[in-house]
Amino acid sequence: MKKTVMKRREFVGTLAATAAMLEPAALGLSNPQEQEKRPVMKVGLYSITFLGIWYQGEGLTLEEFIQRAKQYGYDGVEFDGKRPHANPLDMPMSRCRELQRIADGEGIEIFGVAANNDFSSPMPEHRECQISYVRDLIRVTSDLGAKTLRVFFAWPGITKHAQQVAQYEIAKQVWKFTHQQFTAEETWGWCRDGLAECARYAADADVTLALQNHEPVTTDHNDVLRMVREVDSPALKVSLDPWGLPVKTPEYILQAARDVGPLQVLCHYGGVYERGPDGEVKGESHFRPFVAAMKEIGYQGYMSYELCGPPRDGEMLGIEPDSHRVVISPLAYEGTEGFGLGDRSVAGLIRDLPYSLQILRTGDFKFLRCRRWSPRTSQPDAMSERPILPSRRKQPAPQPRYRSGSPVLETALAALRRGSRH
Repeated sequence: MKKTVMKRREFVGTLAATAAMLEPAALGLSNPQEQEKRPVMKVGLYSITFLGIWYQGEGLTLEEFIQRAKQYGYDGVEFDGKRPHANPLDMPMSRCRELQRIADGEGIEIFGVAANNDFSSPMPEHRECQISYVRDLIRVTSDLGAKTLRVFFAWPGITKHAQQVAQYEIAKQVWKFTHQQFTAEETWGWCRDGLAECARYAADADVTLALQNHEPVTTDHNDVLRMVREVDSPALKVSLDPWGLPVKTPEYILQAARDVGPLQVLCHYGGVYERGPDGEVKGESHFRPFVAAMKEIGYQGYMSYELCGPPRDGEMLGIEPDSHRVVISPLAYEGTEGFGLGDRSVAGLIRDLPYSLQILRTGDFKFLRCRRWSPRTSQPDAMSERPILPSRRKQPAPQPRYRSGSPVLETALAALRRGSRH
């Protein structure tokens, strides 16, 4: 998962928008015969986005998540391997088959599962628990009818207080402290042993492990390729993600893609868009060269969108729209107008993905102006209105006042509450 930070007033750049670059026109291809020869990639949605840790509110159930993916126009879904989604403890075969049936009914493919594993721990007991966890997730992946399980070298984890979004900092400090007295090669060896054992389980289950270029332990895609060579298993391949590349120039991205080549079986990415004073929305420029590089190497798998990171200013985002509605210009389908983005919520950010995809299919890759329309102050004015969803945002519970049980302390506390200096 990418560490992404986002303000309430920033707009998340989307995989669906970037996936428009998979269209032939977006890459300047005009010959129909040439278009037919180009590989076709699919747009996926990774359930970490709706896990309930990066916004105010509960996580969606997997049934609700599948329905959202269908509503937003995705081709498939990837389940995160922890609660409340696809932790193996909650995923017997009967549950997996039920979810597969629901996804099939919606026309949505369950293309993968994502492990949050850490094979790097200096403590053998921890590593053995992680191997057991990944082995169970391989079984879940197979029972879901999926083919790919995303894996890490290492993963520090997250921490989360009640009524707050998750954070990375504490877990990273713990990981760093536990590795201070061990060499990088020792850590590498533990990761290799864990991946090698799990690759054997994956081969038996006809599941492919997709090793992501994700910190810690790895520094670039060459580390991933080195590990794949050392494990030497057809069940271990690569998930090269653009944000994990240390250099994001078009030349470096293209070379990394060529280095990985046919080993590439999965990709994750997201992005952050910021709207300037003039209303222009700007995003990360490395997405288009990455997609073009994937097309060059013939990649035909999924590009799975994730929203994974805390708000920059600590302000909680809700999962549902607020008082503003989203409006879409009919001209957006011809690429001559921008799309409305009125919601300041996770749902609003992601629901607009298919519309930006339609715009970018014209072949003119640029970030477009957004509009906001308030039903209290203006009318749509030839813009097509989309219905607002009912809010499910929960109000934080009032914090109980501290009571010490001591009359003396209670008197002092009461004085402090009144602002007294006694």
